[in-house]
Amino acid sequence: YMGSFGFRKSSDFFSSFFFGMSDQSLFECQVCFEPFADTKTEQEPRVLICGHSFCFGCLVRLFSDGSVICPNCRHKTECSSPDSLPRNFALIELLNPIIARKAICEGCAKTANKHCGDCNKTFCSDCCSHAHSLPRFASHKIVDLNGQAVNILPKPASCQKHLRPLELYCTDCKGLACDFCQYDNHKGHSFELLINVAGQARANIKELVAKAVNMKEGLETRAAVLHQVFEDLDFNSCRAKQEIKDSFGRVRTQLTLREQALSQELEELAQHKKKVVQADLDGIAVAISEVAVLEEDAKCVDEKANDFVIGHIPVVENRVKSVLKVAGLPRKEYHPSFEADIDVKNMSATIGNLGKLKTQVM
Repeated sequence: YMGSFGFRKSSDFFSSFFFGMSDQSLFECQVCFEPFADTKTEQEPRVLICGHSFCFGCLVRLFSDGSVICPNCRHKTECSSPDSLPRNFALIELLNPIIARKAICEGCAKTANKHCGDCNKTFCSDCCSHAHSLPRFASHKIVDLNGQAVNILPKPASCQKHLRPLELYCTDCKGLACDFCQYDNHKGHSFELLINVAGQARANIKELVAKAVNMKEGLETRAAVLHQVFEDLDFNSCRAKQEIKDSFGRVRTQLTLREQALSQELEELAQHKKKVVQADLDGIAVAISEVAVLEEDAKCVDEKANDFVIGHIPVVENRVKSVLKVAGLPRKEYHPSFEADIDVKNMSATIGNLGKLKTQVM
């Protein structure tokens, strides 16, 4: 640093810009990389017994079996619930002047008036010029904030070994890597830019969801038909039961036992058919609910971090497979009608085997 404030500032700036070690990270949760808040929200900093602080929302997700394992040092903090963990009041006090500003320069911590969409960083005019002085950064898109808030994209996860952004995807290991990893533990491997892989993953998710959505209308139509079949089964079974009662009413003394037997047979048959229809309805309902979940995934997939999107593909594929499995089942022929066929004229000769139900097996 040579004792020169000007040189120190420039050096600190490039260290922050290239290695992601800005002091601003002190005010961010190191699990979700979202900024802490000084209000009682999910972003309020809570401190573990080891001294490390994380936002309340992440601690809720980390809480298990009456304790929280620190993501930094793996120290175990026992607590009745995440809400019982103490607030980091020292950090909250430091947050007040930072939150009051709309944007902070990530080079010198002054008020920012520029934002680079490619770097996903905010700068003052001087630091922005320094950061983009090299030819390789000349094509970056710089936006003048003009006092307005900026929609900052989620920051990429950092390499635990090199503390560099994980911006590469190793096609050999099927995992994320930083630019130093390709010369270290991934030496000789093939790489693609993470943003390109994630873009393809997003496209794949949307394509899979589109397939499931295309099945939705057919599933809903089948469900409506099955609901009508279900109602017809009730109506027709009641009508057939009444026909049985009317027929046996003329010979009640001799046919009481037989009437009860046929009525019981009818009830069992109707219940069996209902179970068959209900089973199909339940399967379709589950498939439709899976489609709804997939639609929600598709809506927010562009907002998710790249590593989350890549890891989420198997979940989406499994859900789509379950929908396709139900949608691809052969359609059954449902026969909700019943008919009581009772030969009253010859009942004296056939009293022992009088009456039978006519229907088609489902």
